[in-house]
Amino acid sequence: MKISELSVNRPVTTAVIFLAVIVLGIFSLSRLAIDLIPDISFPMIAIFSDYPGVGPEEVEENLTKIIENAAAAASNVKKITSTSREGQASIMVEYEWGTDMGEAAATLREKLDLVRDFLPDEASQPVIFKFDPSMIPIMVLVVEGRRDLKSLRYIAENDIKNNFERIDGVANVEIWGGLQRQVHVDLDRTALASYGLTVDQVINIIRGEHLNIAGGSIDEGNSTLSLRTVGKFQSLEEIENLIIASNSGVPVYLRDLSRVYDGFVEEKMDAKIGRNDAIILVVQKQSGTNTVQIARLVERRIKSLDKFLPPDISIEKFYSPADFIKESISNVWQIALIGGVFAIFVLFIFLRNLPTTLIISVSIPLSIITTFVFMYLFDLSINMMSLGGLALGIGMLVDNSIVVLENIFRYREFGAKPAEASKLGSQEMANAIVASTLTTITVFLPLVFFIKGLASELFRDLAFTVTFSLLASLLVALTIIPMLSSKIKKVELRSKAGSLRDMEKELQSRGGVLRLLDNMYKDVLEWALSHRWIFVGLVLLVLGGSIVSMKALGVEFMPQSDEGFIQIRLNTPVGTNIDTTRAAVDNVYDIVAENVPERDITFVQVGRSGDMQSIISTNRAEIWMTLTNKEERDRSDKDIIAVLRKEIASVPGVEAEFSTGGGGPGGGGGNLSVIITGYNLKQGMELAGKLKLIMEDVKSVQDVRISREEGLPELRVKLDRDRASFFGVNVAAVGYAIKRAFTGEDVANVILTGEEVGVLVRLQEKDRMTVDDLELISVATPFGKQVLLSNFTELEKGYGPVTVERERQQRVVYVHAKVEGDVKGAVDAIKKEVDKLVLPAGFSVHYGGSWEDFQETIMDLVLVMILAIILIYLIMSALFESFLDPFIIMFTLPMTFIGVVWMHLITGDTFSAMAGIGVVMLAGIVVNNGIILVDYINLLRKRGYDLLDAVKLAGRARLRPILMTMLTTVLGLVPMALAIGSGSELRAPMARTVIGGLLVSTIFTLVFIPVLYTMFETGKQKRKEKRLRKEAANG
Repeated sequence: MKISELSVNRPVTTAVIFLAVIVLGIFSLSRLAIDLIPDISFPMIAIFSDYPGVGPEEVEENLTKIIENAAAAASNVKKITSTSREGQASIMVEYEWGTDMGEAAATLREKLDLVRDFLPDEASQPVIFKFDPSMIPIMVLVVEGRRDLKSLRYIAENDIKNNFERIDGVANVEIWGGLQRQVHVDLDRTALASYGLTVDQVINIIRGEHLNIAGGSIDEGNSTLSLRTVGKFQSLEEIENLIIASNSGVPVYLRDLSRVYDGFVEEKMDAKIGRNDAIILVVQKQSGTNTVQIARLVERRIKSLDKFLPPDISIEKFYSPADFIKESISNVWQIALIGGVFAIFVLFIFLRNLPTTLIISVSIPLSIITTFVFMYLFDLSINMMSLGGLALGIGMLVDNSIVVLENIFRYREFGAKPAEASKLGSQEMANAIVASTLTTITVFLPLVFFIKGLASELFRDLAFTVTFSLLASLLVALTIIPMLSSKIKKVELRSKAGSLRDMEKELQSRGGVLRLLDNMYKDVLEWALSHRWIFVGLVLLVLGGSIVSMKALGVEFMPQSDEGFIQIRLNTPVGTNIDTTRAAVDNVYDIVAENVPERDITFVQVGRSGDMQSIISTNRAEIWMTLTNKEERDRSDKDIIAVLRKEIASVPGVEAEFSTGGGGPGGGGGNLSVIITGYNLKQGMELAGKLKLIMEDVKSVQDVRISREEGLPELRVKLDRDRASFFGVNVAAVGYAIKRAFTGEDVANVILTGEEVGVLVRLQEKDRMTVDDLELISVATPFGKQVLLSNFTELEKGYGPVTVERERQQRVVYVHAKVEGDVKGAVDAIKKEVDKLVLPAGFSVHYGGSWEDFQETIMDLVLVMILAIILIYLIMSALFESFLDPFIIMFTLPMTFIGVVWMHLITGDTFSAMAGIGVVMLAGIVVNNGIILVDYINLLRKRGYDLLDAVKLAGRARLRPILMTMLTTVLGLVPMALAIGSGSELRAPMARTVIGGLLVSTIFTLVFIPVLYTMFETGKQKRKEKRLRKEAANG
């Protein structure tokens, strides 16, 4: 018994099964996590190693290269990039997509262990961790109150931070700003010299005294007592009264050598909200947890903390990507709902029958609810891609039901009984709708199972949801639709259309619009069938024109969405002190305050750039702005940036780089990187300067900057090794002596008034202000003497590179930029000018950033398209039991290309990866009309109609369902295509691509496929007749 027959015969059973599915679907929906995009696991591992006191070039030579060589020996490594800066090496190892990162990390550790003995003794053990995009903060909070910054910082650290970090799913809470308590031991250089002491010796003595040491155990009677030597400091007085030395039997206390006081950590960084100092809390989630869920838990904890914190303390949310995610997801739900209403409206217009319309409309909610069950089982989340897939397919969910119901009612109109019509009508169309559904979902099989890359990671959820929803709609069309149709008793009877004359009579009873469309279609089809070669020529001409027009299309990787967040990164010249940078930032803030009335909260940090991998530098600063809701402002974030870019350019000595959204603070800035490869640092910088000028001349290119910063002013301490050896002093001793004297060293953590406070030892401020103070630093010799640095060192002023970058084990310089819109056009313009340059020997230039990502993704999508076309053809061949009919149907695909190109030209959209996935979807969608048409032509020919009559009758008979399925899909996508609401910029290109391709393909399919069908069949008949004549002649 066939499934549709079973559903008609067992209506209660069918209803109970779907009621159970509805219950499971609602349960599954409540359990689905919500996020902006799918959880993408980037195959990258970062390696960090510290090499204190060593310059970038020395770090590169003695540390970075060794680690790179070790990492390169691991399997599946695609690319290695590194940055060597003063005192640190950071290496990023990128693997091929699909690599088991747990195994890769273990292998990498083994490789690093093999070269550990070749690393400098002073370098730290390399630390590795997996790259995780979830490191982007999920929430940035502001702590405010009517009290000083010391008290606010204390409350933030002890009452708020600890509370948040106890939330399941929160990885870390970082605090910026405020005054952090610290005990200072400021040594007097003159006093040290008078007692024959150095800073190093004092630090070592304090460390040796601040200890609690376990000493085993001892038995006393029936008890066992543990032994412990107790020496940790309990108060400032204990630190002050520590005996450092003895002078002629008289103890020398630390208070005799220094000033010991309870102070604050010296921060060369400001954190402000507007112009006011503030405490900022940056909350990061654990890897694999859900942004929205964790943000919700944090917000609940904030409400509970409000009850226990002092009345004047408040915690305000500055930024959370969860807000944009929730708005975007809510917007997709609205779009899906509106699209569904549009689709149902189209049905009613065509069918002009409310019960029939309602029966088909059942397909939408039932298919969506069934999809939720599968999403839960496959551990998918509700995100822009998965829900976008549902919204994209909302109109397609009724396609199968339309075809089945339309055929059922044709039987009813010709006098068949309800149950009989439901069974025959659904069974007759079963092969066609199974074929059309399989061809649609087949396009996603290579994307999910065979392609390993960013395209697969990005669009996997979309592929699954479209597949699940279409399979569900197929099940509904073959079960619920026949069952409900059998319950409709009254249908207006018509005479059966057995010929073209009968068809004319049937169409007279339809609405005026359908009659008009039928007459137009009949005229065009008859002309095309009479002038087949001319029509094919016209089609080829249009197709050729579309191919030529492709050159006018702009290309970018991903459309930028307006998330209501703007980040401005500010750089003053390298070496600028913090006060000069503060003054420059004040000028920029004045511009922001004057030109951006749409801002909600503005955060300013000076002396620091970034969030996850912060760069602390006195010449860096950032301004973050949250904007009012998109619907409440007249300007987009891009419009605001355009104004600010022009105004900030007038501030002397300041370079500004803008970014929007991209996951919030630390999010995406530039999307194009020109990579200069070559060893010579000077030549590399000269070439980078030329490229920077070229790029700045390209209209769409903004915020051009060179990655390598030069001109870091430094005072180099050079040892006379012979004289230093005479005193028994080496480089390490000198380097650490300078560092401890000027920067200081944390020697202990003491508990003061219930708070753990660090102890910093260094020279007092007046002894570490000038170059002369540097020469007066004493170093202890192995012979117990003190010798001044001036006895064996020379001081030299100079400039050095801040960083040395490498890619694929070669030195590189990056020229980063932000391209508005057409990235391909910008790259072509840059290439044209770069080709005119004479590159130094050993240098090359290539292009990366999102342009490289786009090329890789498009290559993956092209491969998906090729595999999908082959699979579609094979499926249709199996279902038609023919290789010719599917071949004819495949000619619908070039017609899609015409619509896609012209839709982009009309809307002015750039072609992006989102449009690319729309093209892939079209490959599976557009053949459906061809399948329905060819299948019905074959059916009529089996019933005895000749070729031309069968083609004409099938075209006109299938016109209504083809137009219905096309219009329900198109109008279902219109709300998405209009780009209304949060996150719409990402969805709109995909919707517009499908609309354009489907509209044009449907129009051409209704005429072009019949023409091709008659041409191939006529040719086949002629060859058959020729063969028969030849056989008769030979016989």
